[in-house]
Amino acid sequence: MQNSVFDFIFTSDVCESIKPSVQYMRFSNESDKLYRRLKELLNDEQFDIFDKFINLAMGMESEAIETYFIEGFKMGMRIAAERLTKA
Repeated sequence: MQNSVFDFIFTSDVCESIKPSVQYMRFSNESDKLYRRLKELLNDEQFDIFDKFINLAMGMESEAIETYFIEGFKMGMRIAAERLTKA
């Protein structure tokens, strides 16, 4: 059983039903090409450092997205509650 709606959203397949935008797919394809190119160009030690950097940057982005979602949801709930109490 899920502990909260946030757990449900972030741990279930609900996110699979959201289709990425065309721009997102362009960024994804281009970044994948560059990643593979760097893997060919860098030696093993350099690539390991680069790969760790990418993983940390992606982790930061993931944390930021979750925080923005939670805070935006809270703000939306406050707006809805205020509107309902003043209606």
